[in-house]
Amino acid sequence: MHWYLENIISSFLVIASLIKRVSSLIFISLVLSYYIHAQDNQIRFKHISLEQGLSQSTVFSIVQDSVGFMWFATRDGLNKYDGYNFTVYRPDPLDSNSISDTGIRRLLVDSRGYLWIITLTGKVDRFDQKHDTFDHYNLITGNLPKTQPPIARCIVQDFSDNIWIGTVEGTLYRFDWESDLFIRQQFNANEENNINNIHLQSMYADKSSSIWMGTWEGLVRYDCTSGPLVRYQNISSDPQSLGGNAIFGITEDSGGNLWVASADGGVSVLDNKRDRFKVFRQIPDAPNSISSNRVFCVFADVRSNIWIGTADAGLDMYDPYNGVFKNYTHDPALQSSLSIGVVTCFFEDRSGALWIGTTNGGINRIDWKQQDFFNITHIANDPASLNRSTILALCEDRTGALWVGTAGGGLSRRLFGQNKFEHYLQLPHEFISNTITAVYEDRQGTIWIGTDPGVGTSAGTVMMFDRKLNTFKPRTDISPGVAGIGVFYEDNRGELWIGTNFDGVRRLDPQRKEVITYKYDKHNSNSISGNRVMTICEDNKGILWFGTYGSGLNRYDPATDRFTCYRNDPLDPNSLSNNAVWCIVADSNGYLWMGTWGGGLNKFLPEEESFQRFTINDGLPSNVVVGILADNAGNLWLSTNNGLCKFNTSTYACKNYDRSDGLQSDEFIQGAYCTGKDGRLYFGGTNGITAFYPDSIKNNPNVPPIVLTKFSVFDKQLSLSQPINLTREITLSYQQNFFSFEFAALDYTAPEKNQYTHKLEGIDEDWVYRGNRNFASYTDIAPGKYVFRVKGSNNDGVWSKKDAVVSIIITPPFWLTWWFKAIVVLLILNVLYAIHRYRVNKLLAVERTRVRIAKDLHDEVSATITGISYFSDAISKEVGSNKTPMLQKLFSLVKESVDQVQESMSDIIWSINPENDRWETILPKFRRYASDLCESKNIKYEISIPASIPGKDLSMEKRHNFWLIFKEMVTNAVKHSGCSEMIIAITSDNKQLILNIKDNGKGFDPEKPTDRNGVKNIKSRSAATGGKVELNTIPGKGTEWKLVIQL
Repeated sequence: MHWYLENIISSFLVIASLIKRVSSLIFISLVLSYYIHAQDNQIRFKHISLEQGLSQSTVFSIVQDSVGFMWFATRDGLNKYDGYNFTVYRPDPLDSNSISDTGIRRLLVDSRGYLWIITLTGKVDRFDQKHDTFDHYNLITGNLPKTQPPIARCIVQDFSDNIWIGTVEGTLYRFDWESDLFIRQQFNANEENNINNIHLQSMYADKSSSIWMGTWEGLVRYDCTSGPLVRYQNISSDPQSLGGNAIFGITEDSGGNLWVASADGGVSVLDNKRDRFKVFRQIPDAPNSISSNRVFCVFADVRSNIWIGTADAGLDMYDPYNGVFKNYTHDPALQSSLSIGVVTCFFEDRSGALWIGTTNGGINRIDWKQQDFFNITHIANDPASLNRSTILALCEDRTGALWVGTAGGGLSRRLFGQNKFEHYLQLPHEFISNTITAVYEDRQGTIWIGTDPGVGTSAGTVMMFDRKLNTFKPRTDISPGVAGIGVFYEDNRGELWIGTNFDGVRRLDPQRKEVITYKYDKHNSNSISGNRVMTICEDNKGILWFGTYGSGLNRYDPATDRFTCYRNDPLDPNSLSNNAVWCIVADSNGYLWMGTWGGGLNKFLPEEESFQRFTINDGLPSNVVVGILADNAGNLWLSTNNGLCKFNTSTYACKNYDRSDGLQSDEFIQGAYCTGKDGRLYFGGTNGITAFYPDSIKNNPNVPPIVLTKFSVFDKQLSLSQPINLTREITLSYQQNFFSFEFAALDYTAPEKNQYTHKLEGIDEDWVYRGNRNFASYTDIAPGKYVFRVKGSNNDGVWSKKDAVVSIIITPPFWLTWWFKAIVVLLILNVLYAIHRYRVNKLLAVERTRVRIAKDLHDEVSATITGISYFSDAISKEVGSNKTPMLQKLFSLVKESVDQVQESMSDIIWSINPENDRWETILPKFRRYASDLCESKNIKYEISIPASIPGKDLSMEKRHNFWLIFKEMVTNAVKHSGCSEMIIAITSDNKQLILNIKDNGKGFDPEKPTDRNGVKNIKSRSAATGGKVELNTIPGKGTEWKLVIQL
């Protein structure tokens, strides 16, 4: 036992004395179990390189920042990784705030969250994440003369928050937070000479405040508190001295022991209590020793494993509990093996995953959550591996041996505790095929093997394996007449059932050695429904169930020796979902579950004799279910054409796994599944076997931070003053209303399975589930203020606790701004006011003109007409009695014409005068005219005219026509109707002016021609006002006029 393990065991024994003997036995059994299955603990490495966007395939240093981004130092730039994309930082000669150099050597994220960078040329930068820029630092040499600037090589932070930089020359610099400067650490003359030009290669700050420096000339320890320097070197005569002097890596394990990697002497472990080294060097032909003495880096993870990166032999993992090394190298035949190149660095992220940098091989990542699926595969040119990749049958027998039937590779067997396979039936014989389709162990321990047809026959073969003679015995008495073997199954009575691909079912009674054949008989409704039997299962009542290819599900009752068939009914959703039943299993509650080809999973409900269906719509990865195994926790494990599914029989919840989770491939094969004696499940597929313990498959508990990674406008990334993950508000113009976000949940287990949901407040009423798509786009967004929120989950649906949030402000065009609207309103008001003023002035000018015209007509024209009337009367008096009859007639005509002209002129003057525009002036004139005229003829009248009419006044023209119409109606009624009564009414409803005049006169026939123009004048003037006039008159029954004018 190695000394490291001895220290642990010595402490353990003190505690073990207090533990009961049974506990010790349990512990021993667990260790034994671990040892037995150690060969299964292969590690799958996920590769990240140029194909994924890494700028260069040599990685010198790896860190994770305070946000959760991963950073990689390469020969061609500093790389930031979010699980999907890389952002590469390179120097820009035109930007003084860009990174100092292209090649990056070391990275450090300090306790305050700053990222420090040391370049290959020895320059020192600090990344300013708020502005996405770099601050540059010089190393202050003090008064010491320097011909060239110090070349920084390493950087560490001690447990007192001090940052230390070591140079190639061996000088130390401490960062002073107050002055923001690196200051050289001073030593006395002897110490300076002791470390001068030691060619520093690595540094490490341990838990006891010591700085360890790895050099080309050994190991140096600097105690930050007491100050002395202690140097360790290899002494060839001292086996407990340092193993080699070229020190490239240093780490500290959980027990406080220092592990030192040397390029010329393996790995040395310093026991601080004894100040002595234990050296691990390569031992030829010892598989459990370290694989190389050329070690470049060493790392202790949280699981207490020690990782060792070599220059020429890949990666070693030291298990302190067993004191052995496990080597991992690049294997071209295994895609998940370690990549090529020298292992240069290690880093363990916050989820516990290990990142490994290499030269020319990019990055390797070990995620322990993806190591619980163990794959057994065919490896070319390795006779100890499986003989073929395509697996058709699986069986683990009572001894723990694993039997594997392959397609064209015969039968393989791996004995318990071994890691190599023995191969049988590899070459096809005349009557025996090397395609093994079924393997089964009965209660007697007999191994049954079924094959496809051989070279010289159309029928497959049934064989028994003789364990003593290690040979196979064909059973021609129970072999099918045509095609191959599909399945073996032993019922609770010890009878063996053999399902064939085209020849029905054989039933073998081992006691009586009787073989009974069941085939489809179209004349017998109680026969099996088809001859292609794919699977057999017995329920807890002793009923046998047979799944066929294309002929549905068959229930066999041994008591009646009858089959009952269940088929798919396209019109019945409670019938079997598909007639191709490929697997059947009974759960712990006695329910039968069936996997179908295209119909998903079915649950048989015996009470209703119906089926409950589960498909991809319910969470299954595929509707082709080729295998089902039950675990001890109430779950069914389904192998499908698209990975594995863990199906909970109580909640019906699905958890799906695919190749990215560590499966042999996404495609599994019907009939290739079995349960091991220790509860391990095996599923075979197109690329080998996937095996696992169901209770070891755990969900990823890591809660990922969610960050915004990109913001684009019209699909072009927008330049922001800060990185988008630190930006809280973005202002866009109205022309930038097509924008998109990219985001990432920073969990790197399986980024392609991370899920997202987002919401743009102001647009989205609810959260928008995006599935695995890490982007969101919005188009034609109106000006306004919005808030974008996004949540993310890891691959197992554990969601981020906080949302990533950013406000989006879209400014409106200037014509939609408040100030522009205010200006427009003011301009409109000014224009309206100007128009109003112009109109008022015009109206005032018109009124002044009307007043002047009315005054002129009254003063001049009316006076002239009055003069004519006066002169006519004077002439008539002058002539006196000498007037002839003709002259008398002429004087009368002159008098009548003058009176008519005088009256018309009076009406015109009244209409023109603006003082008569008001209803208070108009309506009294109407009332006065009608009353005077009716009273002059002794006509009884009733006048209903309001004092005023609210609303719009009539225009001058309408008022003039309205007055003339009124006069015409009233005058005609008084002069010509011979009426004794008259009713006059003027009303209004604020929209219309209504005039009604009704008399009880003699009436007239409106169709009869007449030489008077009264009716015509009324109608023409009514049309001029835009009004509507109605005349109702019958000879002998009076006349009624109605005029409607729109106000």
